[in-house]
Amino acid sequence: GIAAQTVADILDTIEAVDRYIVDLGGNIAVGGKGEKPFIIGIRDPKAPDEIIGKFSMEKGYACATAGDYQRFFVADGVRYHHIIDPKTGYPARGLSAVIVVALDATIADILSTALFVMGYEEGMTYLETNPEIRAVFFDGEGKLLGGNLEIKIDG
Repeated sequence: GIAAQTVADILDTIEAVDRYIVDLGGNIAVGGKGEKPFIIGIRDPKAPDEIIGKFSMEKGYACATAGDYQRFFVADGVRYHHIIDPKTGYPARGLSAVIVVALDATIADILSTALFVMGYEEGMTYLETNPEIRAVFFDGEGKLLGGNLEIKIDG
């Protein structure tokens, strides 16, 4: 998040840059001249090489995805991923992915992980009190649960 935001901040100062997308491992920042929005693809949490949908993002915004499919291992038949619930010390359960859109890539990165750990219900409560943040949640099976980010799912 912070690296994507730093690069975006630098690109914003370069007059010759017309439009840009910075994508550093799923932390994306967009900007440049003009008002045309950027279309961002949504990976399938259960088949990460496939795009299952998309959403529109205005210049000056950033998005980040926290997902259980990016970094994980299986031991004794149990799948462990890298997003740790601080209450249990074990990987957070219940969701497969959370996508967050915010005005800053660092904030989007932090909140995607925090909302993943919070879970859907607590995450939606957070979004109700922070309407400037947009997010979408996918359940443990990779199915869309909901959120306040307008997305289009293919198919």
